[in-house]
Amino acid sequence: MSDMMKGHGIEPIHQLLQNILSGGTKKTIYENYSQLLRIGNSTGWNILTGVVIGLLTFFFTKRTQINKYDGNYMQTETGGT
Repeated sequence: MSDMMKGHGIEPIHQLLQNILSGGTKKTIYENYSQLLRIGNSTGWNILTGVVIGLLTFFFTKRTQINKYDGNYMQTETGGT
């Protein structure tokens, strides 16, 4: 647990998120996903579930963003119900 507090994490999670958020190929994302599922008996599935819920929450709820051009905060609403 202390390694997580230092910012260290499970590499397949980082690779999967990086490829999803940066527009990686389907093949690369599938490879990352497969690597993640090989962790433990159900640990990989549990982690993947958390990642999916986190991404859905991030993309489909109101969130505050910093405008890249002038540094001002702006409220954005994206999809969701």
